Amino acid sequence: MKNLKFCTYCDANTVQKMVFETSKWHVHEVAFKKEKTDLSESTYTLKEITEQVCQCLGCERIHIYYTEEIPTSDPKYKPHEYQVPKKLERVQPNWFKDINLDYFDLLGELYSNYNQGNYISFSICSRTLVDTILTESIGDIGGFAEKLTKFKSNGYITNTQYEILKFLVNSGNASAHRAYKPSKDIASNILDIVEHILKEDVLAKKSLKQVNEIPKRNIE
Repeated sequence: MKNLKFCTYCDANTVQKMVFETSKWHVHEVAFKKEKTDLSESTYTLKEITEQVCQCLGCERIHIYYTEEIPTSDPKYKPHEYQVPKKLERVQPNWFKDINLDYFDLLGELYSNYNQGNYISFSICSRTLVDTILTESIGDIGGFAEKLTKFKSNGYITNTQYEILKFLVNSGNASAHRAYKPSKDIASNILDIVEHILKEDVLAKKSLKQVNEIPKRNIE
C-alpha cells in the first residue's frame, strides 16, 4: 500500500510504502492537581493508538507515523497525529560549516531543544552560546552586562544589535534563574538572533578572504 506522507529526510511530502501497521487500545492515566502543591490525583481514559511503519520511496528511509484517538461524539475532535523522526521546525543552515568549531556542540543542543519544544533549555543554551562568543572576542572580563557593554564599545556591534543581544541574554537569565519558558514565537526570534550573529561573522571572514579578488582602481 502506498500513500503520501511527510519525509523528515527529504523535507517534503513523498510517496511512502506501508511496511507494517498495528492498532491497539490503551488505558491512559491522566494526573491532575487541585492546587499546585497538592499530591496528584488520577483519572483514566481509553485511547486507541495506531502505528504505521512506512518506507519513503525517495530516500528509502523508515518512519513511524502515530495516530492517537479517544472515543468521543464531539464532531470537532481531531486525533493527535505525530511521527518519528519528527518534522523539524528549524534546521541548521548550510553556511554553518564555516563557523567556529567551538560552537558546534552548543548549536547541536540549541537546535535539538528548539525542535523538541524544550524552550527553557533552549533559552539557557542560547545565552551560553552568546557568552562563549563574547568571551572569545573580548575575554572573560565579568558578567553579561560588562561583556555586552565592552563588546559594543569595541565596535563589534551597533546600539541596535546591543539591545537585541540584551533581549536574548535577559531571556536566558530568566530561564536559568526563574524557570522562564519562552513562547514559541520568542524562541524563534532568539534563534533568528543567534543565526544572524553567526552569519555576520562568516560574512566578515569571507569578505576579508576575497577582498584581494576585487580589481583595484588604476591611478595614473
